[in-house]
Amino acid sequence: MIDRLNLRPGMKARMCRRMAEASPSSLAEFEAHVESDAYYLETTANLESLLRGAGVRTMSAF
Repeated sequence: MIDRLNLRPGMKARMCRRMAEASPSSLAEFEAHVESDAYYLETTANLESLLRGAGVRTMSAF
């Protein structure tokens, strides 16, 4: 099950640490993007596509 709570808390902190090391000047832009609805929708769509490609049945819980 993937939802905003599972997707964000720990992952956001890890991704921000990596972004701060790789490109400190774009960290603020990255953090704003991660908080957007577009990021969530894009990420879940990509995961759903990967799972379906592997033969896993997916469905929306809402």
